[in-house]
Amino acid sequence: MIRFGLYEYVRNIWFHLCIVFIMIIMMVITTVFLSNVDQQTRLYRLTEDYLDENSIFISFADGKLLEELEHVDKVLAAQTVSGYVEQDSKEKMIHTAIYTEEVMKYLKPRLNAGEQLKKADVDEDTVAVLISENPYGISVGDTFVYNIYSGEKILSVKVYVAGIISEGQKIYDGKTEIKKSMIYEDFFTTYSYQQTGEVLMITTEQEMNKAGDLRDSYFYRNCIVKLEDGILEESKNANIKKVKEFETDLFGMTSMNVYPQTKTLVYRSESILKGELLKYIPLSVIVFLLLTICITGMVSIKTARSTRYYGILYACGMEYRVAQLMTGVEMGMNCLIAVIFTVSLLKIQSRLKLVGEINCSLELPELMVMFVLCAVVILWSVFTARGILKENTPVQILKDKE
Repeated sequence: MIRFGLYEYVRNIWFHLCIVFIMIIMMVITTVFLSNVDQQTRLYRLTEDYLDENSIFISFADGKLLEELEHVDKVLAAQTVSGYVEQDSKEKMIHTAIYTEEVMKYLKPRLNAGEQLKKADVDEDTVAVLISENPYGISVGDTFVYNIYSGEKILSVKVYVAGIISEGQKIYDGKTEIKKSMIYEDFFTTYSYQQTGEVLMITTEQEMNKAGDLRDSYFYRNCIVKLEDGILEESKNANIKKVKEFETDLFGMTSMNVYPQTKTLVYRSESILKGELLKYIPLSVIVFLLLTICITGMVSIKTARSTRYYGILYACGMEYRVAQLMTGVEMGMNCLIAVIFTVSLLKIQSRLKLVGEINCSLELPELMVMFVLCAVVILWSVFTARGILKENTPVQILKDKE
């Protein structure tokens, strides 16, 4: 039986190669679509739990101000520090964004080189960071002393460069324009060293904690402060008054009145999200249906061509369900080959950027969708073969093929 199965697979090799090719196309397109949806909605998924009618926005704050606010449910803020590295007796400025675990989950930086922070092998006294392109000659694997401004003091931290940040991606460093037409995406910056010339580092709270408690050195920018449900209007206004007084004392003006109303921002954000989903999801469904129809046709032709062999074996005592099982095994082999080639192609694209910068991540959701597609194709092939074989009795098959 195994020899017969292998013979059948080799005899119909061109059909199987076409099926593998179609499946690779289907998996690549689906992965790209899914990655695009994930990329386009990640900022919304990060901010949605912080945006409601009780939210207030703060362009600049320190830890003391945030502690003074009352009836606060949770805060999403761009945590930053500023500092420098000494080279040739000169201070070379570097701005640093410090991500919480939640922010890193949704905004894990894309890298041109190196590895993510979690994979960095550093000791307990060294802070792993990601750095942008820079004119200082700092690259992957370098270690240097980063001097952080902390009031009137300078705090020195030993850092290790784990990776180089790619251009043109969204980051959360608070350096965005405040305007009435803002949506959730406008709380985040599209970073480009080529345009700004500003050197940026990104690290996490967990890494920065290695250097001790530096929270007094943090600045908090573009904050979304979600107040408790049911908060009284008087308490909300009292919080707004504190923020206005803080900003006015510091800058001589306040930006609180520039931000849009929360209801307006939420409405705009939801409308844009729906537009993004409507753009990608129907395309993915249509591509999947078209390619499934192609595979169904090829399986039908292949099964019809093999009915004589199935008929002979049936006459020798083989049951039709064995032929159906063989069809499933053959399609399983095709799926396995297609998955291996698809994963390899996507990894090569991610590393070498052969067709430019596209979203083609291979995270758990993308891999799960691949295996679901394989399961659907295998089952569909088995039922297609079963339907064709049921329409023809062994006697009819042998008479037709004589």
